[in-house]
Amino acid sequence: MLEHSEHSLHPEHPIIRRWPGLALVRLSALVRLSALVCLSALVCLCLLAPAAAFAQTTSAAPPPDAWEQARWRFGPLAMTPSVTMSNLGVDTNVFNQPEDPKQDFTVTVGPKVDWWLRAGRARLLGSDLVEGVYFATYPSQNGLNQKHSATFELPINRLRPYAGASWLTTNDRPGYEIDARARHTETGVKGGAVIRLTNIVNLDLGVTRVDYEFTGDEVFQGSSLAKQLNRRTQTYGATIRAKVTPLTTIKVSADGVTERFTQSPGRDNDGYRILGGVEMDAFALVKGNASAGYRKLDMLAPGVTDYSGPVWAADLAYTLKGMTRFGVGASRDVLFSFEITEPYYVQTGWSLSVTQVLRGPWDVQARGGWYRLAYRRALLQDVLPDSRIDHYNTWGGGIGYKVGPATRIGVNADYYRRQSSRDLRNYEGLRAGVTVTYGF
Repeated sequence: MLEHSEHSLHPEHPIIRRWPGLALVRLSALVRLSALVCLSALVCLCLLAPAAAFAQTTSAAPPPDAWEQARWRFGPLAMTPSVTMSNLGVDTNVFNQPEDPKQDFTVTVGPKVDWWLRAGRARLLGSDLVEGVYFATYPSQNGLNQKHSATFELPINRLRPYAGASWLTTNDRPGYEIDARARHTETGVKGGAVIRLTNIVNLDLGVTRVDYEFTGDEVFQGSSLAKQLNRRTQTYGATIRAKVTPLTTIKVSADGVTERFTQSPGRDNDGYRILGGVEMDAFALVKGNASAGYRKLDMLAPGVTDYSGPVWAADLAYTLKGMTRFGVGASRDVLFSFEITEPYYVQTGWSLSVTQVLRGPWDVQARGGWYRLAYRRALLQDVLPDSRIDHYNTWGGGIGYKVGPATRIGVNADYYRRQSSRDLRNYEGLRAGVTVTYGF
């Protein structure tokens, strides 16, 4: 059972005494969300089904089982291991400084294993990644990153309960907003059940909890990252999926979200998301997933503006005549900032890549990404100018050579730049190097 955070409203809280009905909101939230997602699904099934069917080939076959596709199998255990060496080269602005940038040689190396375990009807699947980051001149930037996840499933006729956990510890930059490499962890648990309503429609009811924690000594531009960003996020909701073709699934989801900050209760918030989308298998003509909808963010503190508006996420790919691959990414969501007077921002991003297969095993790629960070400031900060908008852009390309079915060598170069009304947040740089992926 998920625990409530220390900032959850107690029955004797003044707000609960004044509005007793508020205490029932969480208890009935999942029921109301389930009803809403069912109603929305009826509309989306009618609107999205014709378009989704176009996203697959006419002679589609059911996708193969992941266990069967694994590289190694030992009785009930199957796994696909790989080793990746990336960024073997130079970074011309290690600290993202606006003036006097520092250059260094760097490399990242680590193994990854995807695995699946069968035990009767039960299934246990997971992934484990460990990588080391090395800088020759500035050892303060070195780090060991780890990412582990596991999910247990038990199909029982029309019911498939599941439970899972994940753990991430990394020294990488947490997105485009914080330029420091700050050690932080993410610990998550989830649970729920998938109910098969018909042969092509199922209902997923689930809850998740994620704890975000920065180490206590991590500071960026005078702000303690632990004080501003350590929090617990709880999500509960429902998703309806309809498999309109063997390779295409459309979905509608509704989630309630609560976030409680460990040291900054003024950032606590409640809210919800309603999304509709499509999922397309790797063997479909257009592959990937896309979703769009509405998000409501209610800040509990009276001096912080709320957010209500559109959100979306997409990662799609299309290959033309087996030679030219187009990749498109899109995102828009609310993210929390380390800034004290600007507690969150709306990040909108787009990315595009084009990969052309040349003669034999050679390929060449061009890519770009454009991100807009629109900060929202606290209402009580009247002495500050209007909230700012920063831009982070990247352009690059590379050439690759495919040695075998799961082994590739690439040479890449990417230019990046951030533009802001604050002088200390303007910078640019270039990362260039070699990447090698070896699959066993």
